[in-house]
Amino acid sequence: MSNEAIASLQIDSDWATFQLITDGARVRMLDGHKYPPNVVFTESGLLYGQPNEQLQPGRVELPFVIFARDIRVTFFTGKGDTGTDGPRNGIVTASFASREYTNTSITGDGLNIKGFSDAPLRSM
Repeated sequence: MSNEAIASLQIDSDWATFQLITDGARVRMLDGHKYPPNVVFTESGLLYGQPNEQLQPGRVELPFVIFARDIRVTFFTGKGDTGTDGPRNGIVTASFASREYTNTSITGDGLNIKGFSDAPLRSM
């Protein structure tokens, strides 16, 4: 049996990523949603823009679907340093199952990766 959750990635940065680490977990586009041309989906995640591309920052929300064999997933997000509120204020939040996972980290490598473990795909 497969578990499924409608998710969204709220981005206030020049680029952002969401990547599942859980074995066998997958993402896909939400049917009927029109995505910006700089969004790329893979089996395990999505990418908005490119690291170090330094595009004009903006606020974007990207809906998607997560599928997994397990009821919990492990994933990471990454983002740029720049948000619409000025330099080094980039933020990305993944939301699903009535929970939010926010990354405001500045790691100094330009990728600003933050991991999240055992996130439930259903509201508990």
